[in-house]
Amino acid sequence: MSLNVGELIAYLRMDMRTFEDGAARAQTMADKLDGKTVDVKVKADTAVAEEKLAAVAASEDKVDEGNKKIAKSGQDAGAGMGAVVAAALLVGPALVPIAAGAAGLTAGFGAMGTAGILALVGIRQEMAAGTALGQTYTSMLGTLKGDLTTLGATAASGVLGPLQQEVTDLQTRMPTLNSLIGDLSTVTGKTAGSITSGLVAAFLALAPLERDASTYILNLSDRFDSMMSGPGVVAFGDYVRSVFPQVMQAVESIAGAAGHLVGAIAPLGLGSLSILQTVANLINALPTDHLALLVQIASAAYIAFEAYKLLTGPLGDLSTKLVGVGVSAEAAATGVRALTIASGVIGAIIGVATLVYSAFADSQRKNTQAANDFADALRNDNGALGENTRLMAAQKLQADNAADAGAKLGLSLSTLTDAALGNVPAMAKVAAVTDAATRASKAMFDGSGPASQAIRDSGAAAKTLTGALGDLHTQLQDGVKANEAATAATAASTATTTPAAAAQAALAARIGTTSAALVLATAGQNTTAEAMANAAAK
Repeated sequence: MSLNVGELIAYLRMDMRTFEDGAARAQTMADKLDGKTVDVKVKADTAVAEEKLAAVAASEDKVDEGNKKIAKSGQDAGAGMGAVVAAALLVGPALVPIAAGAAGLTAGFGAMGTAGILALVGIRQEMAAGTALGQTYTSMLGTLKGDLTTLGATAASGVLGPLQQEVTDLQTRMPTLNSLIGDLSTVTGKTAGSITSGLVAAFLALAPLERDASTYILNLSDRFDSMMSGPGVVAFGDYVRSVFPQVMQAVESIAGAAGHLVGAIAPLGLGSLSILQTVANLINALPTDHLALLVQIASAAYIAFEAYKLLTGPLGDLSTKLVGVGVSAEAAATGVRALTIASGVIGAIIGVATLVYSAFADSQRKNTQAANDFADALRNDNGALGENTRLMAAQKLQADNAADAGAKLGLSLSTLTDAALGNVPAMAKVAAVTDAATRASKAMFDGSGPASQAIRDSGAAAKTLTGALGDLHTQLQDGVKANEAATAATAASTATTTPAAAAQAALAARIGTTSAALVLATAGQNTTAEAMANAAAK
């Protein structure tokens, strides 16, 4: 409730003329009652006035407190904020009518939405009552329904052919899809159970907080009820109505200015778009591996440069300060120069560390992806080192240049694949060849053996092959662990879905059809039964 001192004085003001007339009438009555004792009791209802005076006092206290906070904030702002203050003085007050206009728009849209809902209810009632207005709507809706039926028939005809093809393709994939859905449903069920248990435990543990929060929300709702019941809402509505036209005119002007600005910037935008397209074409022309290396180097150099700027920033006037406290200019310059060099070294170290960490992170990502690939291959081979796993190992050896390195040492891809998968004779053969090449290369560099390009190439190939096989072995072991975890998670699903799938396949064979067709027929029967039940209920 908003009430100022002036309104209170106007509310309590007495008309002197009225008072004088009342006094005259009282005197006349006193003359008529001459000699009689008259006991006159005057009662004044001051409760409302006292409440309003208390509200005024509370409002004044809030204003004083607000003024103190504003003064404190102004003191904390400090110097150098003149431009910001000027902008706030220009834009800040304008936000008040803009916010009021937004509130008016919200109220308008809300009222329109309410009117629309009421219109729908009224149309339905008119149609049910069979009035002239309702019959008009019924006729219009009937025409629209006929049009929609025609459109639906056209759409259904166009969709039928592709849908038949997809259904035929889906039938061939149903056994695999059924097994996959069984596995995923088991994992989903276990996950849902864990999440539900955790949520219930958290709900019980947070019971005190929930009670406090609900009490606080109840108090807020009571305050909201009191605020909405007072005259403040009416005053706010009157203010919104008064500023709404001006706000809308300002919005129209701003929208027009934005349109002109877009038109003015459009030529520049096309030029920038052409430049971006050229840069994008250059980036697309680079191989992904080379681009990743360039991005890592550029990022590391940028981080190193920023670190150098951050460290050398305070050194700008350090020499002058040192001279000011009595240090010689030569000594100050030497010290600052040493600190600058140290800053450059630190920046370079940070850049190199960033590059090394990026390379390590990318290597970890590749190892994780390779482990996931091996897990998928093992899953397709039912957990054994079958053809899918062997093919994946061969592909990894070729991608890591291990196949080329093995060819230089006289080792075939088949032998390398067997070694990667743990075949003992193949591992022994690869180890013997790589050890011999490594010893010959080491003897050449030590000067105790003959030097030749072939020995140098063999040593490099042995190093590449050894590293690749070691990484591949780690990736394969990680893939085995991932596959074992997935198998354990879906064990219950396999136990329940396999007998059902076998029974369904046997039934389909007896009646001369396929499992997929049997599933579709069962679904159709269920749909028909549900439709008949609904019709009977109606």
